Parts: sequence; C-alpha cells; structure tokens
Amino acid sequence: MTAPRACRGTALAAAGLLAVAGCAGVPVAPGAAKVVHGLVLGGFASHEECLRAAEGDRIDYTFDSTEPVRFGLRYREGAASVFPVEHEATHAHSGVFAARLDRNYCLTWEAGTSGAVLDYRVRRRSRGE
Repeated sequence: MTAPRACRGTALAAAGLLAVAGCAGVPVAPGAAKVVHGLVLGGFASHEECLRAAEGDRIDYTFDSTEPVRFGLRYREGAASVFPVEHEATHAHSGVFAARLDRNYCLTWEAGTSGAVLDYRVRRRSRGE
C-alpha cells in the first residue's frame, strides 16, 4: 500500500504565462469523456482528475506528456491511498480499470523538476455499457 499523497496546487509564472495545476474542478460526467489538452504542470506540480465509480464500472484513460511524469490511479481506504495502477517516469500510458469497489477514484500526475505539458482523456463506463 502506498502512503497517502495530498493533492497539491502549484502556480508557475514563466515567460509571462501563469499556469495553475492541482485538483480538478469539473467532475467527469457519467458516460461522457473528459478531454484536456495542454495542461501545464510546473516543476514538481501535481494534478488530479477524480470521478465516482460503482462496482463493475470501468474507467478508460489515456495520456501523453512532454516530459516523464509519475502517474497513478488511486482510491481511499480509510486514511490511506491505495494505488492499483502506478507508473514512474512515463511519457504516456493508457488503460481500462475495472472498479471493484464503489468509491471515488482519482487519476494523478506528478511532474519532475522540469515540469511537463499533459494531454489526457478519461471516461467512466457503467457496468454493461
């Protein structure tokens, strides 16, 4: 089990551009895909995209990053964060995660020292869809 990681927000001012990363604000609607292009993560910044999934639902996801990021899909079990999917220093990943518990699940990305620009797509599919 992985130790809990808090969602952190980071503001980065570079080349006259202000980019903010942190917890996602707009939830993913059931059955709809959420697509994000060009999300700027500053050095050591993190971003989360969370959605509710019931037992038997599937979470389809894919992402690409300009620089290596730490990626995980997590849920809470009491005070702990459980990461059934986790990848270190990856530029891209895609998959389908089958929820075994009725929980909030979060996809998380953490940039390294140089930051990264992230594109991702996530969709929750109900059981039987």
